Amino acid sequence: MLIQSLAAPTAAVFGWIFLYESYSLHQWIGMVITLAGVSAVILERSKELSPAQKLKVRRVTYQGVVFAFLAMLGQAGGLLLSKAGMQTESGYLDAFSATQIRALAAFFCFVLFFTVTGKWKNVKVALTNKKAVAFTATGAAIGPFLGVSLSLLALHYLATGVASTFFSLIPICIIPFSIFLHKEHVSLRAFGGAVIAVFGVYLLMA
Repeated sequence: MLIQSLAAPTAAVFGWIFLYESYSLHQWIGMVITLAGVSAVILERSKELSPAQKLKVRRVTYQGVVFAFLAMLGQAGGLLLSKAGMQTESGYLDAFSATQIRALAAFFCFVLFFTVTGKWKNVKVALTNKKAVAFTATGAAIGPFLGVSLSLLALHYLATGVASTFFSLIPICIIPFSIFLHKEHVSLRAFGGAVIAVFGVYLLMA
């Protein structure tokens, strides 16, 4: 998650190079402060793992870091390409149409992946679990449909780096749900990280 949070400044650099976006000094500072706050929350949550959970956490490996960086570059590049794709010669392509194109492309990629790897039997088994299908369908409506569509809409109105910094606030937004739904203890350090992240967002919007 820490490496993934680097997608925000990476997307900002991509937007600056390829889309000729401009950022003021306080926006760059805001990105750094926001990511620092997010990092503080992520590191705090990792320290609160129980001994049993810690046994399941794998050590940091070279391969893991490489894949994490590739995923981060994929996310930053995806934001850049999505924003560029919505800026057509005939006008602006709306966010929901762009999300539909992304979903169709992802669908055919998954069909190809499952065909090549021979994992269609796993899909068949998964479809027999009605509870899992119900939760997955609900998550798909909230995430890939509403979440992605609104994120593309944000890309239309905000610079790539600014929008991606907002997207990196997900670990911060999880805190209230952790407290009220799962009754988890959240330390003062985590709250401090959340405050720092919000202040960084304030600088971005100032």
